[in-house]
Amino acid sequence: MAEGFRKLSIGLLTCTVSFVACGGPTVRESDDDPTYEDVLFEQLAGAPNRYHGNRVRVAGLCEIYFESTVLLLSENVGDDHRRDTAVWLQVGWPVNPEIAAETGKHVIIEARFDARSFGHMGCCSGTLTDIRRVSPATPDMEREQRRRAMRLGGN
Repeated sequence: MAEGFRKLSIGLLTCTVSFVACGGPTVRESDDDPTYEDVLFEQLAGAPNRYHGNRVRVAGLCEIYFESTVLLLSENVGDDHRRDTAVWLQVGWPVNPEIAAETGKHVIIEARFDARSFGHMGCCSGTLTDIRRVSPATPDMEREQRRRAMRLGGN
């Protein structure tokens, strides 16, 4: 009995460590990583091929729901169903609770952009994969990110 319990405990510990280690993105608040390019949402969604494979930093409205894990341009576009107003978030399912807590909030995301993956039923202009960071964004933070993106060659 004790041997069986020991094996079960080791198995559960291994699964827990694996889940935590591979659990995907988390909410992080750290200094901006220079390997990520500041991009305006409008640039990313409007010219997705330009950013294919790039590491990007982009701001938007985070929505995490079953079959709808997206970053939106703003609150006003949720029902438009236009591909240029949404980018798919590859967060896995079930979603990390820290990421799910950002639903309905403005965030800044650092991730790799895939212009060839369009999300659930082709709903989006591309997909943010390998998400490294999801940070809650204040209006000042979003303005600063937009300013940097525009300075670096934005519209």
